[in-house]
Amino acid sequence: MKRFFEAVLVALFFATLVRAQESTPARTEWGSPAANEPIANAIARATKENQRVLVVWQADWSSTLKEVGALLKSNKEIARKILYEYQVVTIDIDKENLAHRNIAQGESASVSVVDTNGETLASFGPTVSASGPIDPQPILAFLTKWQREPLDAKQVLANALAAAKESDKRVFLHFGAPWCGWCKKLEAWMARADVAALLAKDFVDVKVDTDRMTGGAEMLKSYRRSDQGGIPWFLTLDAAGATFATSDGPKGNIGFPSQPEEIDHFISMMKKSAKNLGDADIDKLRASLLEKPKPDPSTPKTTEMRTIEPKKGD
Repeated sequence: MKRFFEAVLVALFFATLVRAQESTPARTEWGSPAANEPIANAIARATKENQRVLVVWQADWSSTLKEVGALLKSNKEIARKILYEYQVVTIDIDKENLAHRNIAQGESASVSVVDTNGETLASFGPTVSASGPIDPQPILAFLTKWQREPLDAKQVLANALAAAKESDKRVFLHFGAPWCGWCKKLEAWMARADVAALLAKDFVDVKVDTDRMTGGAEMLKSYRRSDQGGIPWFLTLDAAGATFATSDGPKGNIGFPSQPEEIDHFISMMKKSAKNLGDADIDKLRASLLEKPKPDPSTPKTTEMRTIEPKKGD
């Protein structure tokens, strides 16, 4: 009976959803500070990755919301779509009721899509059957509809080279993919405030996603001239596009540098490419890599170039 009444409420929501989407202005205020911070952080990540934010609404009293939340993780197609195209924020309706009410078209929704300007683009509540599980296909279609258009890898690199020319810098070009855990380690290190400030002295940072950008995989092959070695793979370029150095060391691609010989090769790349970075700056980069916990040397340092289903830890 509880499930039946939830189904009725969702049906009523759909009856008003179209009108709300047509008439509701952009909403950039999410209510409580506790909701604002994770949304702001997710928007920052989504902006950098050319993604959007997916707000997943949860409440202990709603079996529908619980089922949708579980489906987003258990269905492989949906999980992969979210991994590739969205930054996820889960908000508890009971704890953040003000934030929930602030999204007019999301009053009874299970998920909401938020753009990088803070605008709520659309919300979705699944059709609920009193006797069967939720159909995943409408959710997948909703996520596909609201994902961002892919960027063109050549244009992304051209913009970076133009910025490097204008600022008299080099380009740090790195290749990654959403499923690549080592790529995320490299990006997290580069995003550290102390590291980012040092790298910015000499480099325009540009990432090419080999799965999500048009021509991304082809660009990697054109620079690397091989399918071997996995990702992350990176190189430094001058403003005209000529290569200074690559992440291929004596034993192959170093990936995220954490072992002594890998760090040595990365530092050699910096020295070959440096224009404004001094010896003290480069020493700081080395120190920041050395302070990282050392993983098991037997663990593969890169992920081979293939599209895989998302797994825990990737």
